[in-house]
Amino acid sequence: MAHSLVDVYGMLGDMRHLRMRPATEAEIRRFHLPEYVDLIRDLTPKSYANDVVLRQKGEDDHGIGLLGGDNYCPTFDRLWKYCRGYAGGSLAAARALIDGASGARRRRIVMFPFPFCSHIAPMLQLAELLRDRGLAVNVVHTTSPDY
Repeated sequence: MAHSLVDVYGMLGDMRHLRMRPATEAEIRRFHLPEYVDLIRDLTPKSYANDVVLRQKGEDDHGIGLLGGDNYCPTFDRLWKYCRGYAGGSLAAARALIDGASGARRRRIVMFPFPFCSHIAPMLQLAELLRDRGLAVNVVHTTSPDY
């Protein structure tokens, strides 16, 4: 979605691809509570369906449900791998900006939060770290009628 938006605005030519690696568990724990990281790391649709305690913790503490339900924070196969990849891309972009690798005279970042729960707080924490390093940070968001 973000790639399409950048393309529509004609900005793809101003960007460069970054090499990234999946975030480590330690890197993810810098932005999330340990209980949440443990839950996301161990959660699968099968464990969600078969483990009543895990399911209750996911639903009550984090609003997590099954993919295709009414929730906006679903569990799906390879969720932990996906989260590590998503976080790794965000951290690679942050490192490139901090190191001045963007090539821009005035370093600015635009952040698009992923529309799952528990992404806003860590994204804002990352934005604060980037701001403290001299970057201008803009956060693009939308509202949802479900809230």
